[in-house]
Amino acid sequence: MSFADELKLVAPEDRGLYEEAYEKNGKVGSEIPVEMAKVQCPPGGYRHPRRTVYVTFYTHSDHKIVRMYLDEESCFEEVAQKAAVLLPTVQWKICSGTQYQYDFEFHSSRQLWDSIQRTPICRFYYLLIRLERLHPVSPDVRCDSCKRSIIGHRFKCTECADFDICQSCEGLAVHSEHAMLRIVNSGTHVPGYITANAPSYVFGH
Repeated sequence: MSFADELKLVAPEDRGLYEEAYEKNGKVGSEIPVEMAKVQCPPGGYRHPRRTVYVTFYTHSDHKIVRMYLDEESCFEEVAQKAAVLLPTVQWKICSGTQYQYDFEFHSSRQLWDSIQRTPICRFYYLLIRLERLHPVSPDVRCDSCKRSIIGHRFKCTECADFDICQSCEGLAVHSEHAMLRIVNSGTHVPGYITANAPSYVFGH
C-alpha cells in the first residue's frame, strides 16, 4: 500500500496533517496526533480498549470517511449508530466490504474489532464498512420476541404455532430450544417435505 493509497482512507479534514508530515520527513513512521474525543473513565478507572479509527462507509453508489473513537466492547453499536446518522433515510446491515464488493455481515463488536486494520506507512487504524439496505420481509409480520416489524431475514420456528423472530433476536439465541427456518424474502423456497410433514398450525403465514 502506497502513501497515496493510505491517504484515501483518511477523513478529508485530517489529510493535510498526513501530507504535511510526509512532505517534511519523507515518511510518517509514527502516529500523527489528531484531535480525539475525551474519554471519561468510569469509577475505578477501568475502561475497555479504544482506538481512533478511520471508518469508510460504502454504499453501492458512494462512500463517506469519518474518524471515530471506537470501544472494543461496543464498536458494533457505535458504527451502526454512525451509519444511521450519516444515512438516516434507510435501515442498514453493517457488513465488511467496499463499494464494489460485499464480504460478510458483522454481528458482534468482537467480529468488527478484529477486522480493524493498520496501515504500514502512517500507522493509523482503518475499517472498511459496506452498508447493505435492509428490506422488510413482509410489512405485516412482527417478531414474536421484540414485537417489532421484521426487517431483513425472518426466522420461523419449525415446531411452534406461527412463531417468527427477527435476525437480531435470532443472533441473541432467542428461542434456541427449537430449530428455526430462515426466510430471506417472499421468494424464499421452503421445500415441500418440510411443509407437508409439519403440523398445520406451524405455517400460518
